[in-house]
Amino acid sequence: MMPPVSLQSLAAGRLSPVGEPISLARTSHTGSFVPDDYRLLLVNSGTAALSLAMSLAASHAGIDGAEVILPAYGCPDLLAAAYYAGLAPVLVDIEPDSPRYRPESLQTALGEKTVAIVAVNFLGISEDLPALRALIRDSHVLLIEDNAQYFPLTNSIDSYRGDLVVHSFGRGKPISQIGGGALLVRPSLEDCLAGLSASLANEPLAERIWRFKARLFNLVLRPRVYQFLLMMPFLQIGATRYHPLASIQRWQCWRMDYLQRNVECYRRRSRQAQHRLDTQLEDLPGSALVNLPRVLGCQQQPLLRYPLLCHSEAQRDELYQQLLEQGLGVTRMYERPLADIEGIPHALEGDNSGAAQFARRLITLPLTSFVDRGRLEQICGVLASIDIR
Repeated sequence: MMPPVSLQSLAAGRLSPVGEPISLARTSHTGSFVPDDYRLLLVNSGTAALSLAMSLAASHAGIDGAEVILPAYGCPDLLAAAYYAGLAPVLVDIEPDSPRYRPESLQTALGEKTVAIVAVNFLGISEDLPALRALIRDSHVLLIEDNAQYFPLTNSIDSYRGDLVVHSFGRGKPISQIGGGALLVRPSLEDCLAGLSASLANEPLAERIWRFKARLFNLVLRPRVYQFLLMMPFLQIGATRYHPLASIQRWQCWRMDYLQRNVECYRRRSRQAQHRLDTQLEDLPGSALVNLPRVLGCQQQPLLRYPLLCHSEAQRDELYQQLLEQGLGVTRMYERPLADIEGIPHALEGDNSGAAQFARRLITLPLTSFVDRGRLEQICGVLASIDIR
């Protein structure tokens, strides 16, 4: 059943929480988005790219029974990547007021079989990468920078800090290509990458089929069409469930031309909604909501969605319901710690109290190009009316 909506929302349609139209123009990829100090491999999904990164870390360390450290709150694709790579996931709790690792928990989790730490960039809020780098200095542990929810605005040499960097080009990512992922590798690990990637088959996707899917995706993003799809509960739009990784394949060369064009479009895109929300939140009385990007010093980074922390689960649910009824693209993201997400194939132990607190209070707001002035005013009006409790 479609969530209750106001008459105004029914007339205007419902905003998708995330997603930008895909450009179908082709551009020569001679001006790649990859900094000079990394090597690039394009594969069929961001999960596939992350799994390859984990496999490379295990190969580099040469350790049997290798373990990879993951945050206790996050997308279940983190686990799918680890299981496909044959690594044991070790979940580490996060701070209750931040998506970043809890330092003391991370220090305790590091062991002799740890081969990598996955540093998730949460909607544009990066991990404390310098602190993670210092923690694993002079060890075999690699730093995997998971940027599935983030893409930099420049090719600066400072854009990345990981030994391995992952991007996703799936639906609802900063740059969507209806699937696909990128693995960026430091030159010192290039030989390991060549060994792992040599046997990969090409993704069997015809260009005409991809163009059809891209047009369909662009259509679905329109608020009135998206509203219609929400009336079909069997589609389970927005549901968070575990899905195993089925395969890893290379992208075909023609896809790079479209990717480069969409990178250019992404970097030119207006970020008015993000700036307006940041300003509005500063004007709220009594700090009714926690402005996560500003508190964590990431307000200048391009955000995929605008994440806020409420002071209680009750306040979060009240705010969520008000925004939902007006069709304003609100989400509660994953809603529970990673170990508790439906469909996880193995029981996972460990403290996740910080992750549980974070999940109960988190809410996200849309920042897509469909968030026009009128929608922004609606969102800001709801935020201004929220009770302080």
